[in-house]
Amino acid sequence: MIDEFKALYHASLQTDSHSAFYRYPLQNIYHGVISQNLSALTDAGEGFIIRPFGPNLKPQLIENQIEVQFSTALTLHIPHATNYTEAFLESYHSFLNAPTEVYPSTYYKKTASHEASQTEYIEAIQKSQLEMQRGHFKKVVLSRITKIKYTQTSSVIDLFFSLCAKYPKAFISLISSANYGTWLGASPEVLVHQQAENYTTVALAGTKKSSDETLFSSKEAEEQNIIKEYIENSLAFQNIKSESSAREDFDTGGLTHLKTSIYFTAPASSRLTIAEALHPTPAVGGYPKNNAIDFILENEHYDREIYAGYIGAINKEGLNLYVNIRCMQWLPEYALLYAGAGITMASKAEAEWEETENKRKIISDVL
Repeated sequence: MIDEFKALYHASLQTDSHSAFYRYPLQNIYHGVISQNLSALTDAGEGFIIRPFGPNLKPQLIENQIEVQFSTALTLHIPHATNYTEAFLESYHSFLNAPTEVYPSTYYKKTASHEASQTEYIEAIQKSQLEMQRGHFKKVVLSRITKIKYTQTSSVIDLFFSLCAKYPKAFISLISSANYGTWLGASPEVLVHQQAENYTTVALAGTKKSSDETLFSSKEAEEQNIIKEYIENSLAFQNIKSESSAREDFDTGGLTHLKTSIYFTAPASSRLTIAEALHPTPAVGGYPKNNAIDFILENEHYDREIYAGYIGAINKEGLNLYVNIRCMQWLPEYALLYAGAGITMASKAEAEWEETENKRKIISDVL
């Protein structure tokens, strides 16, 4: 199966395609979408959505020109055969029948990346708390990047399967596009799931190692409650009534968070509007939203790109979107790992730095 996967990935590169491969939590079925088209998202679209973090940016869609599904065997579905798909299939079979294994290259995107030191990160936390004292916001999520060298004998395909094996409860994704570069992720966080008129989202916050038996602190409970209230208020503003589950500890594999599931009904035609209204939740942005995002843009000193944006599949029947956290961008000779922590007045700067260290290890452990 891995050889077939590599052949698919190689063919997508050889035909200048955009591709996304993914596996849902607690499943052993893998999905993929490959297309020469990256288009503006509409509710009638079918394929894989990519929405960068930043304000005023628009989600785009990798159309399902070629649909992939595989577990023990691989199947391809091509809704409408074209010269493009014929060229893709020719490349796929050529690579699959190659006498020796070749690791495919990948898309790279030139990225201006500032790797903040521990001192810089702590200073940004302290600055954010001064803004909180002035009443500008109650919470902000400050993130940072880490550069990690990798070995040339590994491929993104190998890493995709390593993430799938290591984190069965996460949404595992591999995105490859000339527009965005190449990204791998293991996200535990649902933005919104929709099936017909039934919707689910989650309020996820607070982080500790799964081996840590101590209870979550009041700071982490407050942080999670801010997210829950934000989601409920965002839905109420759209005249949507919601119901919430009891708060629970959610072990994602290595790290445990506080989680509340939120359920509601709304017209299926509202799904993209609802997703945009929720994004970014205070789990990756802050509260109030606009003030927190302004602070992030002014003080992180790098472009988040699609980190903390949302990604996932859409079709006529439903929508499955995840927040793109616990992720990395693949670049020549090194990977950029992204991690953030929620800052409130109760935050201790050194502990927040340590939290980002633990989060980035979710990805660095497979490199």
